[in-house]
This record gives sequence, C-alpha cells and structure tokens, in this order.
Amino acid sequence: MTSSAPPLQPTPDQTAGLLLVARRFAEVHGLPRSSVEQILAATGANRESALEIEEVILAELQTLEQSLDVVDRAPQVDDRGRINALTHEALCYVMQNPDCTRRTSRGRHAASYRRFVIELRARYADVAAAAFANAVHVPVSTLEAWMRSQRGVAACAVQTAPSPP
Repeated sequence: MTSSAPPLQPTPDQTAGLLLVARRFAEVHGLPRSSVEQILAATGANRESALEIEEVILAELQTLEQSLDVVDRAPQVDDRGRINALTHEALCYVMQNPDCTRRTSRGRHAASYRRFVIELRARYADVAAAAFANAVHVPVSTLEAWMRSQRGVAACAVQTAPSPP
C-alpha cells in the first residue's frame, strides 16, 4: 500500500535528536545503544541543536502521555459486568417506556429518556464516557450535551432557590 504523504525528511539535527531520545529508551530496555558522539558523527548534526531537539521531543512525549491519561479508555475486562448491567437497565427502561426514544432524522429522545440517562450516568460515573454512551446507544457528543445541560439546570436551580429567612 502506498502513501500519498511525502516521505519524512528530517534534518540531521532532528534525526540526531530523535536518535538521542531513542538512546534513552534503548538503555531502559537493555538494548545496545550508540554514544552521543557516535550519533552526532553519523548524522553530521550540531550538538547543541540535537540536544535541544531531544528535549523538545521528550517534552512532547510527556504531553502525549498526559493527554492519553485524560482520554476515556476502553473499558477494562472488570468493567464488562457493570456495562452489561448498564445496558440491561437502559433496555428495561426503553421496554417499559417504548415512546421514550422517538426517532426522527435528528435522532431525538424524549425528555424522560434524557433524565433517565443522566441519572444512570450519575450512578455509573466510573464507567468511561464512550463505553457508557455505547451501552445506552447514544452518541458520546449527545451524552456530553445532556450532561452539560443538566449541570446548567442544576446551577439555575441553585441560583433561583429562595434563601432561608
């Protein structure tokens, strides 16, 4: 399979910076590694530039690792039972309230179903959002919108509640 993207052509300094990062990982895994001098000689890179690029790559790897920690991950095997229970509850609700999911071209759901899903989400808050949305057959973006609207409703209720005398 051929790619339409142009081939990656890093500069000697970029190549050296990448190899310096790879050198660190090779060391951690007990693999043979080149010395800094060998990498610089092989690539013809400037030492200062290569070391700066190494630091940038390491910082970007750390940022990537942190962003992956934030992203909802697929459910673990342990979650399968909770997800099955969640799907069962949603199915039972729909079977008892067949008009709660009136489908239109925009896929609208009755307010009663939205409230049910929001309450269910509160009870299953430990389940990843994507897995939860999949279990109740609602797009993640829809689930997020419903949760945002619920927070807005709750905030309005708190603001409009009469103060005690």
